[in-house]
Amino acid sequence: MEQREKLTEFVIDDCAYLTRLTPKFANRKVTPLPDPSAVRAVVPGTILRVLAEAGQSSRPSTPPPAPASRRAPC
Repeated sequence: MEQREKLTEFVIDDCAYLTRLTPKFANRKVTPLPDPSAVRAVVPGTILRVLAEAGQSSRPSTPPPAPASRRAPC
């Protein structure tokens, strides 16, 4: 008697495939979807001071002024 292998539906880019999964892949921990409302940013280095005041609004298209030590010489 033939043993039927268990096929699992696997979706990649909106296309469904029937495939066999390895035990390691089948038992993996599912990664949660990222929260689009969460603000996460990794900034390398140390933040020495914050130039914005509490309650001050800013726009993403407006970069902050460069510190005096990083301005180009005239």
